[in-house]
Amino acid sequence: MKTLTTVMFVTMAMMFSVAAGAADEKTSDATPQVSSAPPASVRATRPVYQPPKLGKPARTVGGGSRGSKDKVPALFVVAPEHVGQTASARPSLFYFIDRVPDPSIRVEFTLLDEESIEPLVETVLPTPKRAGVHRIRLADHGVKLAAGIEYEWSVSLVLDPNERSKDIVATSWIDRIPESGELKSRLASEGATAAVFAEEGLWYDAIGALSDEIDSDPADVQLAEQRADLLRQVGLDTIASGAVQ
Repeated sequence: MKTLTTVMFVTMAMMFSVAAGAADEKTSDATPQVSSAPPASVRATRPVYQPPKLGKPARTVGGGSRGSKDKVPALFVVAPEHVGQTASARPSLFYFIDRVPDPSIRVEFTLLDEESIEPLVETVLPTPKRAGVHRIRLADHGVKLAAGIEYEWSVSLVLDPNERSKDIVATSWIDRIPESGELKSRLASEGATAAVFAEEGLWYDAIGALSDEIDSDPADVQLAEQRADLLRQVGLDTIASGAVQ
């Protein structure tokens, strides 16, 4: 009887050991799935813009409206009052228009640098088909920004080609800086997110990254609200109120 009890005890111990081993193996198989999961989405990270210490005077961003009576859109550049920075040679620029302009109104984009007399770009943009934020890709215009040069860019509504003094013009500035070692390290570990660019003081890269996500998922209201929040951080409340669509 004692021998039988011993055998039963050993058998049960072996069964428990096998079951535990199987559970460990199952847990081990599941672990890579957890560790390989993507990091927390940028949607959960509120971009907080840290203006760079430029050592340059602030710029006054131009933009205005003729009022609602004559049905001329309000036009604004999506940029801070200071010289915004980018680490990209061909960043995107953004402007905001509060309504679809009349077909007779021409939309123009101009880019100048500090050294050239003639504009680097002077072109007519497609007429916006909706109100809101619109993108200008410098790559589409064959432009490559050089580091250390300040560029002025503007978007204009040409109301009368024969009387350009009536133009509504919104203007801002952009400065390309070399990619720092800290930025390279953060991009390698955290990815090219709006939060990373905003904290590094790269306005155009932050708004560009967030707009890329919105373009990929236009129905995501949270992304639109994040962009509106980013705009409010630099005093662009008027744009922010109309940018969530």
